Amino acid sequence: MKFPLIPLASPLGNERTIAEIISRVRFQLGEELHFLNFFPLLVDPQDKLSFDSPVILFLITGGTEKMGAAIEAREYILLVHPAMNSLPAALELRTYLEASKKRVQIVTIEELKKLIPLKVKVREALSKFLSARLALIGEPASWLVGSHLDEEKLRQKWNISVERVALEWLIQSWNESEPVQDMGIYLTRPWKGVEKGCLPKVLRLSAVIEKLAKKENYSGIALSCFDLLGQTGQTGCLALANLNNSGVPAACEGDLPSLLTLLLLSALSGRPSFMANLAWIDRDQIVLAHCTVAPGLTSDFSLSPHFESGKSVALEGVITQGTYTLCKIAPSLEGIFFSSAQTLPWQRKENLCRTQISLKLPEAEFIKHLPLANHLVITPGDLSEELKEISVILGLKNLSHF
Repeated sequence: MKFPLIPLASPLGNERTIAEIISRVRFQLGEELHFLNFFPLLVDPQDKLSFDSPVILFLITGGTEKMGAAIEAREYILLVHPAMNSLPAALELRTYLEASKKRVQIVTIEELKKLIPLKVKVREALSKFLSARLALIGEPASWLVGSHLDEEKLRQKWNISVERVALEWLIQSWNESEPVQDMGIYLTRPWKGVEKGCLPKVLRLSAVIEKLAKKENYSGIALSCFDLLGQTGQTGCLALANLNNSGVPAACEGDLPSLLTLLLLSALSGRPSFMANLAWIDRDQIVLAHCTVAPGLTSDFSLSPHFESGKSVALEGVITQGTYTLCKIAPSLEGIFFSSAQTLPWQRKENLCRTQISLKLPEAEFIKHLPLANHLVITPGDLSEELKEISVILGLKNLSHF
């Protein structure tokens, strides 16, 4: 996708000066020109222009307000320079457009050079998110009483579908699947009380789900892992960790709002994301814990039994230190919370899920008042600016007050 950039100038302007300004701007944009459809100069447009995308209007001179107001678009980026009444024209036009409920930004050339890659990144991520096909294997866990998602609303709002896969089908396919010969990175990791026979079983489960996702072109998977545990004595922890690590967003407990968040963050970051319980809040510190971390997010990990049941296999990982984005799409599909956070030193505790991480989050107590339900999702890096953009495009209320 290329963004239209339309230079506008008054017929009274000096043609040579205007041409020099346009040439300079094209040079300054450099590599960002690849993402732009640079229109010829407009001074007296005969045809009405309309765009189903953001449009960049370069207001070279004053007297361009009426021309800009006649161009129809979903969003306006007004590019200005420090001469020829460019900024006054932008201020006038902005007031007019915002009165019509349009989204408008006034930017300099340096700001535009930063904005274009962000918008490209956001739209590439949304191309993976919107119209996604998700699979729910089994049913959401019975205790997720606040995480109910209206699937019809999801379809109407973002054209995302949720397709049911019977847990019985998964168990049967798993039982009939070929043994896993290559146990990869897992065979070389430390084992803490895990029975050797469990690893091939859960890796077979991972292979069955990956094959399903590839065959049906599913964008993500949610698994009723505790029902699976009850019927087979094996957990889905390692399978879900493996799926997330291989690029297939996968949520445990059949949690669909968390799966949506995993999908969105992974599309933005290009990295696995980690869905976890918000285990504790203490002023500016939060603790997250779960048993399904992707190995690619860790600096070290070992295999241990699942926390609640003491059975099968889970991942006990040490998440790599650094900056993370904490996020959750509200189950109502009306809001989104996100914030960047820094890792803090943490002494692992035996009374929480196997993988644990502590993050510094100013005014973290505020999370207790948000309608996010239990699970939160983190992914590496600070994606706050991208998520601000996405919240506007998707029509989500920004619940982040940090």
